Amino acid sequence: AVARSFEMALLGRLINGVGVGAASVAAPCYLSEVSSPSCRGALVASYEVAIALGFLTASIANTLIEGLGPLPGGAWRYQAGVLPLVASVPLMLVLTQVPESPRWVLSRAGGDVGMLRRALEAMRKLGCVGTKDRIKYIKLVQSQGGKDEIPAASPWHQSDDDLVGLWDRLHLEAGLPLLLSVAAERARPHSMSEAPARTKARYALLGTFRNVSAVVADAPGVPAGARRGLG
Repeated sequence: AVARSFEMALLGRLINGVGVGAASVAAPCYLSEVSSPSCRGALVASYEVAIALGFLTASIANTLIEGLGPLPGGAWRYQAGVLPLVASVPLMLVLTQVPESPRWVLSRAGGDVGMLRRALEAMRKLGCVGTKDRIKYIKLVQSQGGKDEIPAASPWHQSDDDLVGLWDRLHLEAGLPLLLSVAAERARPHSMSEAPARTKARYALLGTFRNVSAVVADAPGVPAGARRGLG
């Protein structure tokens, strides 16, 4: 909106395009990670509906701006700069209240106590069934000094929520560290306490290209019908 040359406008459009592209991937990915299987499809699809409504709202607002008559610098500066800036303010305020994706945190947690606790807190903010009971029990056990030995099984009932179920399984594999005393938690085997190896972004990207190429080439191991619609 403040461009004084074609090059500045082109650079601004490029930066804007990168941001929109990143959001187009991050938002549906986050929705799919935090939603339950029963409503995952509808929730992710609602993202596309929201985009369409945003296009409609922006078109109406742009029409109203053009109807105001000649504006300093041209109406396009208000349409491309002022309007998106105003719309971004409530979005940024809402994002400050959005919890982390528990599934993403758990993928990097391993046996790390802090990460397991972060994932549990994120699930509490999302309202996952069974989370409050686990936090309450953990606080009760820790107020008594924690357990000196690794329990043989989880002390709580299995939850129907898939996120809570995933947390239960990983917490059990890590030796239930949130229930242990400080000494017992530190004495866990290294295999229980270490964080999982992280996949580098370039390897994940190369793996995606390999998978796409395998589908296009109908390579051995590709499920039947995967190439349907590709010609």
